[in-house]
Amino acid sequence: MPVFRMGIVALMLGLLNISPAWADNNAVDYLGLSVREAQLVQEPGIDQWRIKARISNDSTINLVILGVVLPGLMHSTPFKVKVAEGRYADLGSLTLAPEEQLDLSTSHILMAFNGADGLNRQPGDLTLKLHTTEGYLPFVAHLEDTTHR
Repeated sequence: MPVFRMGIVALMLGLLNISPAWADNNAVDYLGLSVREAQLVQEPGIDQWRIKARISNDSTINLVILGVVLPGLMHSTPFKVKVAEGRYADLGSLTLAPEEQLDLSTSHILMAFNGADGLNRQPGDLTLKLHTTEGYLPFVAHLEDTTHR
C-alpha cells in the first residue's frame, strides 16, 4: 500500500510541475500552437500598434484563437479582417486547422490596438498572451523603435 501512495504522490507532483511555455528568442510552442517572429510595429502617423507574427497549428486538431492580451489588461484584443480599403471588422475568433499557418505580417488579417491600451513605447521585448479556448499562451514580441521614422 505505501508504494501505491508514493506512486500517486509522484504523479501529482509531476502534474503540478507543468508550467506554461515561455517564449525564448521570439518563438514559443504550446499545445501544438507556435508563435514565431513576433513584433509590435507602430502604424505610421497614428497611435495604433500592430502585431506582426507567424502563428502555426502543428497539432492534429483545430485550435481556436480568441485574440491577444496586452500586459495589464484583462480582456483580449480581437483579430480584424479587411473588408474594404481602410475598413476592418472584428472577428470573434479564428480557427486554425491542423498544419495551418496564420501570417500576421500581411494586411488581410491583423491584430491591432491603440496606444491608449497602456503600451510602453520604449523599444525592447514585451510579453503578450495569445488567448485560445484552451487557455493563454505567453509569447514575447519585439517592440520596434519608431522614433526615427
